[in-house]
Amino acid sequence: MDLLVNPKEEDLKFLDKVDQFFEAVGRLAYELPLYKIYKNNLYHFFMDAVHGCLSHGHKHANRLQEKLERGESSEVQGMLEQWLREKKITTEEAVAMSSGMITSGVHTTAYQTVFLLFELAKNPEVQERLYQEIQSVMGERPPTAQDLEAMPYLRGCIKESFRVRTVGHSVLRVLNEDAVIHGYHVPAGVTFLYSSYTASNNNKMFDEPSKFKPERWMRKDGPQQHPFSLMPFGFGPRWLVPD
Repeated sequence: MDLLVNPKEEDLKFLDKVDQFFEAVGRLAYELPLYKIYKNNLYHFFMDAVHGCLSHGHKHANRLQEKLERGESSEVQGMLEQWLREKKITTEEAVAMSSGMITSGVHTTAYQTVFLLFELAKNPEVQERLYQEIQSVMGERPPTAQDLEAMPYLRGCIKESFRVRTVGHSVLRVLNEDAVIHGYHVPAGVTFLYSSYTASNNNKMFDEPSKFKPERWMRKDGPQQHPFSLMPFGFGPRWLVPD
């Protein structure tokens, strides 16, 4: 919240680098891969964004390291501070992982929040039910992590927004061993693409897929959806944190 109310110049520069990073990733994915032959402007554009994100992480790590050396600790420890305190991984690894999580989380969280608010605006009856649930649990006080468990309709709204309008529209995997999928033999080394958008709009998997229905994710309100019917960020060892 501090970033929204009183943003620091270094945080705004970090957000600019995040925008630059995702622009570069999109171009690297769909343009001719000339960067594999020589380090072109797109390569340098991408690496500048990466270094900018990591530099921001190192600044925070250095401040936390100084605090730990003074014997101080935060009231609520973040992952980076915990990793630096435990020393189970190197500082470079801690910075790389935390910077990666934040860089990935900035866009996914921002855009998915906009998608959710858009669907609530289109569906006033859903908005009213959600408002009543939030008021009954929180009232006017700030939310806590424990509140989410007491708000199943909110969780349903979030999951339904991932289904209807998701930033994670597909997941790519390279098979490391042969597999048989729906009777088709797929050899190791083949790139496999799972389309979350296609699956989410399949009327064999979802009743009235074009409608925004958060209750479909609430067990007491009807049949429970198959746990793998929605995987916008994959599953397994390479599952992404935003899910």
